[in-house]
Amino acid sequence: MGRIDKLCKMRERMESSNEFDGYRVSDHPKVTEEQGDVDDMLEELSRRIKKSGRLEEYKDSLRYTKPSERRRKERKAQAHRAKNNKKRRRWRGGVQD
Repeated sequence: MGRIDKLCKMRERMESSNEFDGYRVSDHPKVTEEQGDVDDMLEELSRRIKKSGRLEEYKDSLRYTKPSERRRKERKAQAHRAKNNKKRRRWRGGVQD
C-alpha cells in the first residue's frame, strides 16, 4: 500500500466520522443551520470571517510584503486604534483634554 492510498483512507475515515471539522484547525469560522435562513447565515459567516482575520491573512499571503511596509502598516493600524480608543474613552467621560 502506497503513501497516497494511506492518505486517501485516512481522509475517508476523517470525513465519515462526526468529529471531522475540515482540513484546517477547528478554529475556523462556521455557521450552523439553526441560525435562520441562508441570507442570515451568510451575513453571520462573513462577519465571523472578517473578525477572525483569515481573509486578510490570505490576501496578505498572495504577494510579498517588504518588512518595512509591514511595520509601517502595523504602526498605522496601532495609531488608528489608539485614536479610536481615545474617542471611546472621551465619549464615556473618562478622558479630559
